[in-house]
Amino acid sequence: MMFRGTYSPDFYRVLHKVTHKSFRIAQSTDVLRQAMQRPWTVTPHQARTLAASVYHRATLPRLENELAQLSSGNPSRAEP
Repeated sequence: MMFRGTYSPDFYRVLHKVTHKSFRIAQSTDVLRQAMQRPWTVTPHQARTLAASVYHRATLPRLENELAQLSSGNPSRAEP
């Protein structure tokens, strides 16, 4: 890592994944709302976004558990 953080690099890697999956789920919620109102206007890109949201929703709980385990452990406070 470029800096010494409070937690291990694995914690920050998982945090990055959780943050981005949560963002993608929020984006897909908007697309789903639009698709429910006007299903005949769904583009292939929007259909892919909706399909990817299923994957993100399925894999997010495992990453959240992993993040909780990494954060509850002893933070690595490496001395310079």
